[in-house]
Amino acid sequence: MITPDEIERIRNRMAGQVAGRELYVYDSVTSTSDVLRDKMLLGAPGGTVVAAFTQTAGRGRKGRRFQSLRGKGLYFSLLLRPRCTPEELSSVTPRTAVAVCEAVEWCTDVRPSIKWPNDVVCEGRKLCGILTEAMPDPSDGSLCAIVGIGINLYQTDADFGPELSKVAVSLASLSPRVLPSESTMLETVLRCLDPLAAEFPAGHARALELYRSHCLNPGREVLILSGSERRPAKCLGVNDDFSLLVQYEDGSSASVSSGEVSVRGLYGYT
Repeated sequence: MITPDEIERIRNRMAGQVAGRELYVYDSVTSTSDVLRDKMLLGAPGGTVVAAFTQTAGRGRKGRRFQSLRGKGLYFSLLLRPRCTPEELSSVTPRTAVAVCEAVEWCTDVRPSIKWPNDVVCEGRKLCGILTEAMPDPSDGSLCAIVGIGINLYQTDADFGPELSKVAVSLASLSPRVLPSESTMLETVLRCLDPLAAEFPAGHARALELYRSHCLNPGREVLILSGSERRPAKCLGVNDDFSLLVQYEDGSSASVSSGEVSVRGLYGYT
């Protein structure tokens, strides 16, 4: 658990950067993104972060529930107020995944991969979930984004339960090294996220290069899910806009920028 003294130390060390310039840590919230949205509506600056020891209604993509056990993970949301187009904003999620990978590699001996577009995975199971929600600021119409991040730190298979343990994993079960504290992990992730908060959409080329080096989809068989349609394909690579280039069984190629993409051999897809 992050102590009040550790929170103050993080605030002091974050003083020179944008991500974490305002840091709020709560015992329990419905969702850190919900709390941060309220602060955005009251004029919170870009870089504001809301973290919590547990969430009672944490969520992922498609409204899925995100397990947020007390003392087992790192749960926080970051507010971005970028000057960019809606199209450019679509790269926030993959760039966040890159930052999480960098932070994990900095703090541990684990090298994660990224399952397009937003899952940070290790050994075929999900280590971190990311959910980006874009909205206009009603005060001036400017574009805002709230990025919710949940990193599994100390869970055991028993914590996850029989079903979730098949698709989720924690750092504690992966790394033989002593894991960093929650406060160290939070500070490291915020440092890795600072270029995103301070410079976005600048830094695209470096982020794309790192994303491609971590993305596990290219070269693998995938299943494209769009509504009720399911189409097998092979992933050929990641395009410059972070969309996937795939080739269907009939030989046609397409770029996939939305919907669900399952990867054969991952999360139970066989």
